[in-house]
Formats: sequence, C-alpha cells, structure tokens
Amino acid sequence: MASSNSLEIYRLIFVAGVITPLMIAIYRGLPLDCLNLEKAVNAEINS
Repeated sequence: MASSNSLEIYRLIFVAGVITPLMIAIYRGLPLDCLNLEKAVNAEINS
C-alpha cells in the first residue's frame, strides 16, 4: 500500500514537471499555432 501511494506521488510530480513549462510558455505568449507547419512555411516565405 505504501509503495503504491509513493508511486502515485512520483507520477504526479512527473506529469506536473512535463506540463508546467508548456503552460508557462503559453501564458507568456507562445502562440498556440506554433506547431502549424503551413503557417510557419508561409511566415518564412513572406519574410
């Protein structure tokens, strides 16, 4: 029982560590379409 609870805590810390930087980047102004290849190619062609 104790090892199961500690595993859940480590899983929570891992998930929070993965998601938090992405959420901070979006909050600071990362465009949500930054992975849109078509828009990225158009931006490169037009600049």
